[in-house]
Amino acid sequence: MGIHRCCRVRVCQSPVLTRALAGGALYLLSRCCCRRWLRVKVMHERVAGIDVHKDMVKVAIRSPGEKRWARKTEVLTFGTFYGVLREMARGLRRRGVTHVAMEASGVYTEPVYYALMEEDFDEVLVVNPAHVKAIKGQKTDAKDCARIAELLECGLLQGSYLPPPELKEMRDLTRYRIKKVQARTSEIQRLGKTLESAGIKLGSVASDITGTGPLEMIESLVNGERDGAVMAGLARGRARTPQKMASLSMALEGRFTRHHAAMCRLIIDQVNALKAGDYFKLLAKLMKDNPPAKEDAAMVAKLKKVGIEPGQDFDISKLDPAVARGLEKATKP
Repeated sequence: MGIHRCCRVRVCQSPVLTRALAGGALYLLSRCCCRRWLRVKVMHERVAGIDVHKDMVKVAIRSPGEKRWARKTEVLTFGTFYGVLREMARGLRRRGVTHVAMEASGVYTEPVYYALMEEDFDEVLVVNPAHVKAIKGQKTDAKDCARIAELLECGLLQGSYLPPPELKEMRDLTRYRIKKVQARTSEIQRLGKTLESAGIKLGSVASDITGTGPLEMIESLVNGERDGAVMAGLARGRARTPQKMASLSMALEGRFTRHHAAMCRLIIDQVNALKAGDYFKLLAKLMKDNPPAKEDAAMVAKLKKVGIEPGQDFDISKLDPAVARGLEKATKP
């Protein structure tokens, strides 16, 4: 159902309002003149709703109007350079704004949020877009920010959880590591497909084509070696059984051309560039700057077993080779 034209204060149709009204947290005023829609009490006198974009932010300021019980909306536009955002925040405080809300817009929200946090607002909310139901009719940036301001002034918005800076640093690092491991996995799969296209069945014999022995075999192929028996002699450990060596000798003979050699070289260089050492060094430094909580004691003990200690230099070369290989593949510490 839509909103009747005679209503001057619109009522939120989102699930947030439904819960708020059901819980009796808000006071309801009289019905509108058409006697079909309830008005909601204004909880905050001067508020601002912000619609964030990459290169522009729209700000709607809701404040008392000239007439009794009237409310007015003023829409302003600002750039997204940090200096401009700080001036915007100061301008809102000069206008007497006490509460600010914006929809979450990924990384574009962060500089706006931190610029606002430099001022002494009573509350700055970053709201899940699902909590702000779209307005009927043509959608515009001005309508979006005005809608946010209207809901905020009635106390109908719930802010999303924003981690403190030290926790966000750890999150960013961990998520970056996950992406790197995923990229490394993709490169290894690409290497296997390149070998398969050349008739090299190394992946059918070796459990991990990026192990020390298999990588040396691939390097020999790239450098021009074509004798399967010679390359099978590079096998390590349990792969040096007569049966395994014979299988490797047959698997390493195929149609390996210069094109395959060039592709394997590119992929191996990319895999080698995605090492875990730098990540775990930075992790140890962050753990020193932001000491783990008592609840993290069990995880800290596990990290210590693999050489990761808060404030200590991490050297992956000093670890057992099996542990080092495990860390290279680990998506999380």
